[in-house]
Formats: sequence, structure tokens, C-alpha cells
Amino acid sequence: MAHPILVLGNVRSGRHSLIQALIQAKQPVEQPVALIYEPNNRTRAQFGFEGHTITFEWITNYALEPEDELEAFVQRPCVGVIYCIEPGHDRDHWLMVPPMSQARQLVDFVKSFWQSNKAWDTLPWLWVLTKSDLASANLLAPLMAKIDPYGQPQQPICCSALDAHSFEPIYAWLRTIVQTCPTCIDQLQPLAEFRAHIPALPLPINWHAVPSYPKLNLAIMAIVRQALPPVWQISEYLPQLGLHIKIEIAGMAINQAEIQPWIGEELPCYLDWTTPIEPQILEIPPPNHSIMLSLKPNQLEVIPMDVPTSLLKTIHSLGASRPVLALLIDQQTTNVFWVCLNDYIDKISLPAQAGQFNHSIHTTIFIPTKNRLEHNDLTIDILGFYAKRAKLLAAFSVFREQKARLDYLKDAELINQAQIFARMNIHYDFWQSCRLWKPIIQIYHKLVHLADHGFTDPKMHKKAQKHQHYDESIWESEWAEKPVKLVDSITYSGIIFCWLDMQQLAASYEMHCRCWFLPTFSG
Repeated sequence: MAHPILVLGNVRSGRHSLIQALIQAKQPVEQPVALIYEPNNRTRAQFGFEGHTITFEWITNYALEPEDELEAFVQRPCVGVIYCIEPGHDRDHWLMVPPMSQARQLVDFVKSFWQSNKAWDTLPWLWVLTKSDLASANLLAPLMAKIDPYGQPQQPICCSALDAHSFEPIYAWLRTIVQTCPTCIDQLQPLAEFRAHIPALPLPINWHAVPSYPKLNLAIMAIVRQALPPVWQISEYLPQLGLHIKIEIAGMAINQAEIQPWIGEELPCYLDWTTPIEPQILEIPPPNHSIMLSLKPNQLEVIPMDVPTSLLKTIHSLGASRPVLALLIDQQTTNVFWVCLNDYIDKISLPAQAGQFNHSIHTTIFIPTKNRLEHNDLTIDILGFYAKRAKLLAAFSVFREQKARLDYLKDAELINQAQIFARMNIHYDFWQSCRLWKPIIQIYHKLVHLADHGFTDPKMHKKAQKHQHYDESIWESEWAEKPVKLVDSITYSGIIFCWLDMQQLAASYEMHCRCWFLPTFSG
């Protein structure tokens, strides 16, 4: 019997499904698939591969295997080892604790085994992640580096049974083993012959079934730097999430003399650079609303950009409160185009695919050509507005709670409490950074006037003073125990309507603001 390739893993179904999918995706014609269940809780699979017979062997369930039997299994003569890690299922968050702890246990076991069995030092080996995303792969990379017998980390392969292309790196790895010493694959030959050829192998073999993320060079950083205000800082960000840089926002405009300090606002960015960029025309139909059915489709000039689907899944799992930008850099013209990935996912990608991500490695998005970073006040307003999103969403929650409390107050208590809330709210630092959004600017002016003068609308007060019964307490009000003067009635209603407007900001932001600068009909 030929020497097998051992398969180790932290999830039983992961090992079995990996080999099954690997064989089915290749669809060999030389020899049908043969799954052999043996005693001692072991499974062997054989299939024809480019004129040779490949044998995989793995333990069906580690929990049923005594420790000495497990060590005896991994000490078997073999021609390669596959470590199969399953960090979590597709619907789960990539930081699931149980699978991660199991992965660490496997790493610790293999590390101790490598230290005590030097014969494995020259074996080809491969890390494979199933049902994972890019974040999982990069999160586990440091663990894998701990047991690297070659002194450098090996990028894991991310495989999916739904994407046959993702198995190509494993086939290339198998092809390397077969070509090195076919006699060890097809028949039981001494492994010394195989290991004699090992130094000629290009190990470790760094195959990438997911897109690689090249390290940023100074030229790319300089292009991004030129498109931003000089007081804003850029730095490398979280490679384990597939994000290249972050832009740290300083609250200032170009024509301001003073530079405000950085106050915790930053925009993570995914970068891609190419040359030349070729725009295309995208036809955008009107929304499926009865009042808009008569409108004609819009013609929008856009630039296609491929983004890893695994990155989109990770960004979506992080939520919309922290915007992530995709920057597409034209190295020839040094133009930088951008789009917000969180909004693109929620408003375009998922609705167009019935709420599901596609199963391909890349997803093509379209960036409007008008979304070009330039060193001007408009760029500062736009990026500053995105950077304030977490603060805005937190404030919307506060506004709803304040409105609920004001509903129980009347007369002077209503005014006093509303003034306290107004003084609290105007201290938020996002008001002046939302110049693109007119409703919130109007609300800010009302809150300032309420905090200083006790009412929200000076124009209405001036009109009320011209009424012939202005000074008579004959006016009924829902927010007063007894009839009040006209000016008091206007004050009460102005306060309540102001907080009603504030309460509607969340819906307006979700419906309108998050569609801005996207290739949508109203974007």
C-alpha cells in the first residue's frame, strides 16, 4: 500500500468534507473515489490524480481516539501532512471561541510533535482553512508560524466546497509531491528516497486561494497622502482584516488657522492600485416605487473594482457604525477614487442578491468617477461626515431617550428639562462637521437658541407678538395643565416638534445619507 498523506484537523466534519470536496471538485476519470472506513476510528480515501493514486488518511473522531493511538497515527510513514482548521461556520462570527480554542490545541499538539519527531522536519505540509474568511486566515497565521519547521510563516489556503477554484493550490501542492518522487506515491517505497528529494522542493509552499495583500510601497502612500489635508495622518492598519491603511481625521478646514487635535476619528481603508483606469457607463433604474415608475434610468460613469468577497463578509460583520472606504488609485494620473464599502454592501450588494453574498473569490463593485479625493473643503466635509458616523448613531439613541422623557413633562418643567438637554446636546462635536446634511444644521440652531433663550423658533415668537390676543391666557396646549399665553403654547410645541425632528434623524440618515456617493438612483 502506498504511503498516505495524513490529514489532521480540529473539527471532524471539516476533515471529512474537505477531502470529499477536494476529490469531487477534481472529478478524476482514471479511478473512482474510494472511502475506506477501518478499525481504530480511521478513514482512508483514494482517488486518481494525473496518472497516480493519492491516498489520504485521517482519524474520524479525535474524542474517541486514546492519546497513544493518536500519537501512533501521526507517527505513521507518510509523504505529506495537511492541517485542516475550521474556525467557524459561514453564518458565525469569525472570532468564535470554541473553534479557535480547538485550533490552538491542535497547534500546541503539532508543535510538541514536531519538536520530538525530527523526521517530519523535511515533509511537505500545508495549512487549509475550511468555511473561513480572510480575517480567520490572518488571525490564525501567528498560531501556524509557531510550529513552522522552516523558520517562516506559511499563508493558509482558504477553501470552500462551493468554489472549486479554491482547491487549485492544493492540487498544485499535490502535483509537486507527485513529480518529486512518484514511486513513494504509487507503491510502498522507503521514505528515504522521497526525503532525498525534499531539499529540491520550494518549501514552504505559499499558495494563495484568497487574494494576496502586497505591502504598501512609498509611491502608493504618497499618492494617497497628496489627496488629503496635510494635517491628517495615514498609517498602516489591520492586515489581519485585509485593510491597508487608516486615515486619522483632524477636525479642521483648509481656511482655518488653528488645527484641532485628533479626537479619535479614523477611517479604515482597503486599497487597490492599477493603471490605466477605464471608466464605463452604468445604467441605474429608478426605485421600484409607484411615484417613480415614470422616471427614466440614470446614466452614471463608474469604475469597476474587484474586492475580495471574504473582506466584504468581514466588513459586514463589523457593522455600519465604523465606515470602511475602498480606495482605487490610478498610478498613471495619481487620481484616487473612493466608495464606502459598508454602505455599498447594505444598499447595493446584498439587496441585489437576495441578502446573500456571492460564492466567488472576488466581488465587483462600481465606484462613481465623481467620488474623487481632492485636497479641498468638499473632501474634508465628506470624509469628516463619514468619520462622525459612530458619534451620530450614538447621539440618535440619546435623542430618542430624551424625547421619551419629555413626553411626561408639562409647563415649566418641560422648558427647564428641554434646556438642560439642549445644553448637553450642543456639546457634541459633530454639528459643524455635518454641513452636507441640512436638517441636522437646522436642528442645531434650534437647540442653541433653546439653550440660550428658552424657545426654539424666534421667528414664530415675533409673529405671535403681533396677534391681538398675544398676552391672554386663553390658548389650550397639550403640554400645559391649563390655558396659557400664545407664546407659551408656541414654546411648548416648538420643543416637542424639535425632538420629533431629532427622533427622525436616524431614519433619515439610514434612508438617505447612507445612499450618498453610491451608484444608486438617488446617490
